[in-house]
Amino acid sequence: MQKINHATNARNNADYRYLSDAACKQLLGDKLILACILKGCIPEFKDCEVSDIENECIEGEPEIGTVGVHAETTNKLKNKRNGKIHGMNNENATDTEGRITFDIRFYALTPAKDRVKLIINVEAQNDYYPGYPLIKRAIYYGCRQISAQYDSEFEHAHYENIKKVYSIWICFDPPKTRRNTITMYQITEKQVVGEVYEVVALYDLMSIIMICLGTKKDERYTGLLKLLDVWMSEHSIDEKGAVLQSEFNTALPARLLEKEVNMCNYSEFVWNRGIKKGIKKGKAEDLVNLMHNFKLTLEQALRGLSIPESEWDDYRELVKKLDAHPAS
Repeated sequence: MQKINHATNARNNADYRYLSDAACKQLLGDKLILACILKGCIPEFKDCEVSDIENECIEGEPEIGTVGVHAETTNKLKNKRNGKIHGMNNENATDTEGRITFDIRFYALTPAKDRVKLIINVEAQNDYYPGYPLIKRAIYYGCRQISAQYDSEFEHAHYENIKKVYSIWICFDPPKTRRNTITMYQITEKQVVGEVYEVVALYDLMSIIMICLGTKKDERYTGLLKLLDVWMSEHSIDEKGAVLQSEFNTALPARLLEKEVNMCNYSEFVWNRGIKKGIKKGKAEDLVNLMHNFKLTLEQALRGLSIPESEWDDYRELVKKLDAHPAS
């Protein structure tokens, strides 16, 4: 399958295929893949077994927001005392800021003796240069996940109940200087005058992690970086299972195998649909040229290009749009 790539800095040396947006989120949102991500880049989970993270640390089912599909809301708990819904919504909105859709969000409990609940957000990003500094958007997402906890995780002045958030950004097509890197940005304490120290857990409430994928022609191509690159690339299912085993000592479950196959089929469908849309647009432009250059009616031009009558209404709309907005 040809790759779908809208980024400006293509990895020419990689046999890379971007999944459709929906397919990518569905694969990344699988609990096993998320468990590997937590182990590979979040300090609280680095010494855990992937199976323990998957089955004992990740709460409920991750909420996945996809274009045109209602987000899952399976991890909402109702507080019997006050009737409030405690949990997360994939879409945060205000009257002035508009809507923000998070790719994947879920709760995770740390494996420590005194278990701490974390809020994890995972974002898949094709374009590293979308017209603004990506790190600023990541920080904004992290801040929104903290402020959104009001009236769900805490209320009134009980700020002690704020949960730490991680916003993890998987960048598929970073610049060369950032390939095969994982970088964390977090709140730290700095002594300016005097030396006083606060409990770290009281201010360490937000971490941004940028995962920039690369190619195997790099000594850093291992662990999580290798896993994500292989799973998001044009590799066989055997290769994907092998990298799960070699890098995270876990077998490929039938569930994930079926999801991977379905998602690749869906990506193929989306790609083919895009091709068909492109062909239709091209034919519509030919129709306009025939009409203008040879003084034909639309029906005459449609017959001249042997377009089936069942598709005429579609082309009428396309031609109307082209006439209204001619190319400059």
